[in-house]
Amino acid sequence: MGKILIVLRILWTAGAQRIAINEYKWLKKLGHEPKIVFLRATKTKGYEELLKDVEFRVIRYGHGVLTPLFYLPTKLFSPDRGIESTIDLDLILKIPKIAKEEEADYMICHDQFAGIGCYQAYKKMGIPYSIFIHEKVINYSKPVLGNIMNDIERKVLSNARRVFAVTDKVAKTVYEKHKINAIPNYPGMDKISERSFFGERKFPYYSIILGLRKKTLGLFRGN
Repeated sequence: MGKILIVLRILWTAGAQRIAINEYKWLKKLGHEPKIVFLRATKTKGYEELLKDVEFRVIRYGHGVLTPLFYLPTKLFSPDRGIESTIDLDLILKIPKIAKEEEADYMICHDQFAGIGCYQAYKKMGIPYSIFIHEKVINYSKPVLGNIMNDIERKVLSNARRVFAVTDKVAKTVYEKHKINAIPNYPGMDKISERSFFGERKFPYYSIILGLRKKTLGLFRGN
């Protein structure tokens, strides 16, 4: 079976982290070797119990020297966000190196920004990935920088093996902006469906929905 990295930008108490932990548990049950990578950990407490039996890695604890620099564009596009939401580009660009160190066969990236690093790993090493979108996708309207961000986001999503969205409404925004079909994947589940995409065969959700390569991971790839 395969080594699967589940990549999140931040370790704190939020829905994305809970979904990632559920992904980890189901992939483990299916016989894979999952591992969660948090690019940055905050001082927020609350997930210690959930992470007790989870193999995970934190790349950096707290902010870095470049955090104020990366917080400026974060604030520009998301003025209601605090510094804890900073998009740490320096950490995101380390994802290809991390994937190589962990000998990853596949990556699940939680949000399009973490997906930038997964896209780079795909370009450099051919490691396939899925993207999980947790918030509505918007058009970045800022001059110059907005166009760059829109283009990067499109490349990240269009090269993903699968794109997931936390709700139907979020999936709709992905299609409206990029004409990419995202698969709604509701939070808080332990198991979504036994429904098969392959005739009468039946597989648990994570064995069919990720689109993993049969040759690499022994799973079935969806069309």
